[in-house]
Parts: sequence; structure tokens; C-alpha cells
Amino acid sequence: MIFRPSDFLFPDHKARLYPETPDLPWHLEVGFGDGRFWVQQAQAEPANYLGVEISGVSLLKAEKKLQDAGLKNAILTRLHADPLIQGVVPEHGLDRIYVNFPDPWPKHEHNRLLQVPFFEMVSSRLKPDGEIWFTTDHEEYFQFALEQARQSGLFELIECAPPAAALQTKYALKWQDLGFDVYHVRFRVKAFKTIAPYQVFTEDDMPHSILVAGDSLNLSDFQKTVYRYQNRTIILLEVFQNLRHQGHVFLAHIEEEHLTQEILVQVTPREDGTTLVKTAKFGNPLITEGVKLAVRSVTEYLKDRGYQVTHTAY
Repeated sequence: MIFRPSDFLFPDHKARLYPETPDLPWHLEVGFGDGRFWVQQAQAEPANYLGVEISGVSLLKAEKKLQDAGLKNAILTRLHADPLIQGVVPEHGLDRIYVNFPDPWPKHEHNRLLQVPFFEMVSSRLKPDGEIWFTTDHEEYFQFALEQARQSGLFELIECAPPAAALQTKYALKWQDLGFDVYHVRFRVKAFKTIAPYQVFTEDDMPHSILVAGDSLNLSDFQKTVYRYQNRTIILLEVFQNLRHQGHVFLAHIEEEHLTQEILVQVTPREDGTTLVKTAKFGNPLITEGVKLAVRSVTEYLKDRGYQVTHTAY
């Protein structure tokens, strides 16, 4: 089944996610493509499956493949790997992680997944002797990943043949048809570095502010506005008049470490003459520090247009 990010707890637990099969191992695949790897791997080694992918098209293709194969203890989600692993997976929760034919980023090495910070983070999410199974056709990336794992000092490297299912994925078949070699290594955790959970707030912490209006709000001259807060960026993209209620709705684009979201921020006049600025629940955003900063950005935008702030909670 497909999970929205907000369907998870941060952190979550295998028994809640897989109530019918809590005793099976827990395996995670980063970048599942069209899902064919797990359809075959699950036959060889049954496990509870969590798949993460950033492509919406792949998400739907994989869901159909897994449904057709009758794999009910499989969860797919559209999210970057880092917040999922760091936020959803509890310490020592996973038995195995699969990384099959990732983008080698030959011109943008800093974008590669398998680097020291990733190895450090996942070391605390794997059980003792848990493993990362990495398969690729790209020899330079393969050697790069081996060196990064060695630098972390947290993994034992086991070079061996890949599982049969990894050789049947879309990209594996493509590269083999072109005569490319396939490389495989298993990184077995031997020590771990404690990494705090990815910070996600609950609805009780829903960010908001209360303002006192000056003149009626006129946003006919609105232009895209960018706010930067250290390593987070908030872009107010558009503003609309709220057709169901009085007030307006801002569309905000949020960029923070390993996570990008677009949310709606409502600006609603109240009977007591104040104006409430808060996050809309539409789309079930993850309430992160970036979401709080989006509400702050809208509040700052309104302050620049004559509003006075009487209360903030962000």
C-alpha cells in the first residue's frame, strides 16, 4: 500500500506498520523503481518491506506490481531516503537496506547517496550485523561507495555476487544487454553512531500567528518572495483568495535538509478583528521546522504590509 509521509509516526514501529507479520525481518529499499526487485526478492526471502522513491510515476507502477503479486506486507512511500530512515525507522529497527542501481551522479558527486553521513545515519537504524546490499553497473561509484564505507569505520565490506532479483530490475537488464559489468557489495554494520530522530512535530504544535489588521489586505501586486533561514529556504509562490471563507491562502515552497514540501498557509480574518495565520491541513504536510518557518514567512510578509503581530507559535 502507499503511505503518505504523514501516515507514519516519527519514529514508527514494525508491529504497528505490519500487524499481521510482526515477526518477519524488516527490509527497506531505497529507490524501488517500478517495484520488480521486491516482487522477486520476496519470493526468495519473505520479509516486511518498506520502499522509498521520489518518483510519483514509479510509486504507482510499483504499487500495481506488488498488488498483482499479492504482497500485502509492503509499504511504499514518496519521500527522500534520509528523513524516512532517520525519522520513521527506530534505532536498530531494520534488518537490511537495498540500494539497486542508484543514479551515479558522475558530475555532481555531492548528490550521491552512499557517503559517510549516510553510512553513519543508517548504522544506528540497522540491527547488529544488519546489512546494506548495494548493486550497481557503475564501477567508479562502486569504488567511491567502498571508500566512503571504510572512512565511516562502521561497516565490514563483503564483496560477493548480487541476489538474483537485483539482476532482473529494469536497469540491470538494460546494462547487461549493453555488456556492462554489475558490481555488488554487502556492508555489514559492526558499530554504530547515534543519530537523533528527524524532527517532526505533532498537530498540537501546529504553527500559527495572530495579527491585527491595518487596512483591508490587498494582494493584487503580489510577487514571488524568498525567505532564507540558515539551511532552510521558504518561497511564497502564489496567493489566492479563499473562496470558501474570507481571507487568502498562500502557496509556500519549503526546502530543508533532505526534504522538500509545498504547503498552503491560510490567512483568515476572525470575528474579534484579528487575523489568524496557520498551516492548512490539505495534503497532510509533515510539520517540520521548515513548515513553521513558512508560517513565519507569511507573517513577515503581512507585517511588511502594515499588520501588527500580537501572538506567534512557531
